[in-house]
Amino acid sequence: VNHFASVQVGRAFRETPLWRTLEEGYLQFGGRFQPGDLFLLGDNACSLRPFLLHPWKGSPALGSPADCFNFNQATARCAIESAFGQMVLRWQRIHQGIQVRKTRHATEIIRAACCLHNLFM
Repeated sequence: VNHFASVQVGRAFRETPLWRTLEEGYLQFGGRFQPGDLFLLGDNACSLRPFLLHPWKGSPALGSPADCFNFNQATARCAIESAFGQMVLRWQRIHQGIQVRKTRHATEIIRAACCLHNLFM
């Protein structure tokens, strides 16, 4: 998704083919998944969808189920962001931006980097 000015993450994500695929209920990783099988972790910039989890808004009471959910969701997001950060530092091509004509090629490059990253951890 290309924008001439900065836009919110939530809006940019809503304009991607991935968003449309998820909205239609089709996510192909070797088959069709039922709603509730897989989730993406987001922040409050994204709207709550059946496939997208974000933290409870406001400040839940300490120790409440909402507070525990927010803590665990934030911990998971930090781990994921850290893994992507390590991968980007290792594979400078990703950090500099992937210049390809087809999205499929960019996806293949990222998949290859993920596989290599996991092999060399």
